Amino acid sequence: MIDPRLRRPWKDAQGRSWISKLEDGVLCSVPSAEEARLTKKEWGFADKQILLTFLQRIKVTGWIMDRSAFRVGELPKPERQEEASEPRQEDPAVGPATFRAESLPLPITHYDFYDIEQADIAGRRIGEAVDRTTLDALRNHPKAISMSDARTGVETLGGMGYYGPLALVCSLDGRHFAEPYREDVSEVLPSPFLKGDEQLLFQATPDAVRIVVGLDLVLMQWDKGWKAACIYVPQVRENYGGNVGIAVRK
Repeated sequence: MIDPRLRRPWKDAQGRSWISKLEDGVLCSVPSAEEARLTKKEWGFADKQILLTFLQRIKVTGWIMDRSAFRVGELPKPERQEEASEPRQEDPAVGPATFRAESLPLPITHYDFYDIEQADIAGRRIGEAVDRTTLDALRNHPKAISMSDARTGVETLGGMGYYGPLALVCSLDGRHFAEPYREDVSEVLPSPFLKGDEQLLFQATPDAVRIVVGLDLVLMQWDKGWKAACIYVPQVRENYGGNVGIAVRK
């Protein structure tokens, strides 16, 4: 994957173009072959604009990340490329050992635009795409259980060892359906991607549901325009019984 720093050239007061580059572990400024369009100050302003609207849109993904995020650089790399048949008893937080860093797809979510003044729009669009991806992955998981309402979902998940923190996702026009269960969950998250009385209940802990971060949101100079890109991938993990901490009402 390309180093995003190489796609973020900046110009100094004399109009010269530079990029920040790692050389022997030290971050240095070196001349850029590509003409820069922004100064460092302008880059900083654009970064703030795109991040602000992005964070406003990742309601579900952001809630999970605050409690259970895992960065690719921190993923344990197995010495042997083989699947373990049983989890290690000394690590009760780990479910069946069917996950390998090398086997997890890490798709890039990106958005291209031509006017830097539209950075806030890019943040909104890419944030919506990320949150929709997270919701679709949880709602459509083949082992997610069905629930008639959130309270029965909380009870059923609790019986499988999922005690929280639990989030209840509901539609924007179905928030009144979620209000009676607010005391049963840690958070109620309205989402524009659910409709009517649809609901999603899940546990956000490293052993249940987490977000794997391959690339934090970054804005880059790209061809004649700009590209915003990130990698935030939801990962659902099973417990010893092969269950997942997700309940769905469709």
